[in-house]
Amino acid sequence: GLVDDPLSRPAFSLRVPAIALGKEQGGGSVPRVLAPMPGKVVKVLVKDGEEVKKGQALIILEAMKMEHVIAAPRDATVESVARVVGDVVQEGVALISLKAV
Repeated sequence: GLVDDPLSRPAFSLRVPAIALGKEQGGGSVPRVLAPMPGKVVKVLVKDGEEVKKGQALIILEAMKMEHVIAAPRDATVESVARVVGDVVQEGVALISLKAV
């Protein structure tokens, strides 16, 4: 649905079913938020170590001349942010790694 944007531009929130489980070297699983479509990172709203709540905006992608808010799929801690503003990403590329709280 339509969400408030601090820059006063319309943005749409996407439910991101794009959680994939990658494997750490130690064998544990690291949930990763993946790009749901090709686009350009226009804003990163979180930083490493930050606690986030389910539905909280994590990153904004520009695709098809629209801004798409990528939200946290569950309560978690941001383990690492893999992208910076200006990065062009393809569908399925990891954006953020999360750790369960």
